[in-house]
Amino acid sequence: MGSHRVRPSLLAVLPLLTFLLCSPHVKAQVFHLSTSEKATLAKLVSTDSDARKLFHRLKNSADHACASEPNPAAVIRTAGLLAQDPAKVATQECLKDMAKLEALAIVFAVTNDPIYKKSAERYLVAWAKTDQPSGRPIDETNLGPLLFAYDIFRSSIDPGTRHTIDEWLETVAKAEIESRDPKTREAVNNWNSHRLKIVALIGFVLEDHALINYAVTGYKQQISENLRADGSSLDFEQRDAIAYHTYDLVPLLTLTLSACRHGMDLYGYAAPSGSSLPRSIGWLIPYVDGRKVHPEYVNTTVRFDLQRAANQEPGHAIGANYDPRNAVPTLELAAAFDPRITALALKVRGSPSKYPSLQLLLNAVVGPCANR
Repeated sequence: MGSHRVRPSLLAVLPLLTFLLCSPHVKAQVFHLSTSEKATLAKLVSTDSDARKLFHRLKNSADHACASEPNPAAVIRTAGLLAQDPAKVATQECLKDMAKLEALAIVFAVTNDPIYKKSAERYLVAWAKTDQPSGRPIDETNLGPLLFAYDIFRSSIDPGTRHTIDEWLETVAKAEIESRDPKTREAVNNWNSHRLKIVALIGFVLEDHALINYAVTGYKQQISENLRADGSSLDFEQRDAIAYHTYDLVPLLTLTLSACRHGMDLYGYAAPSGSSLPRSIGWLIPYVDGRKVHPEYVNTTVRFDLQRAANQEPGHAIGANYDPRNAVPTLELAAAFDPRITALALKVRGSPSKYPSLQLLLNAVVGPCANR
């Protein structure tokens, strides 16, 4: 991989600011910024009090990262594990590096201070030399913030170091592609949505046509096989949970936002059946704005849901009504395409700030994503 290249362009990745959701835990996405957009962001941070408060929180995190050592995971392990599982607990400690890398990238984009680049490079190299790809999408989807940071810093990293990081990311993408078993339901459910997202983002940051083509082709198949013409999803059917519908939509939205920044209108793609991402977002909205309620997991077909409920993990009680706060990352990503959704996202968050998350701030900086 990596022999076919495309021009450098903009990247959509995940996750960012810590916002605990009902479950599963997902966070918002961000995308790489052009030079002019960085200038716009810096101006907004200096002139708008809400933007400035958010930036100061990120700067505190970046400064902490500069004073800390990387803590890379040998293997990321979260999928299928209960909250107290030692492997999951250890992984979650390691994944704190993701928020640090994201903060370093944003603060560097605004300040251009080389201290943040130097620290980010330490973290990137540590992960590249330590992490062993597993091919499990639910685990490796957590690398989104690292990809965001690498896309910010990659062109200024020396060739030898860049080669080390590039090779590692290529092995991650290869492991993801090779792990898909078409005979399993994970080949089509949210696992595959996260697989396609991580392959796409690696493809865009490495400028690799083969990876991008795999992700784009797979995305269209996923829209056809995973999403339904009425807007529901395979994951909703399997789990009987709106939370898993949103968990499925977030990586698909991430991929489409990245594709849009490369001039590809995947967001507007509709399968022959009529299924599409906008239709599935529209299906979600009544469960967020209060017009509909849904008792979660009552008819789930997945044993792990029952195990989490028995373990009394937050957001997994069988029969508890769906909590609209779970949909915030989905809404904020969708607002990058349809700004009308921003008001609902802010209402559900219940925040007095117009920029309670970096996603909403960047949506304002860049404007609606439309087909180039």
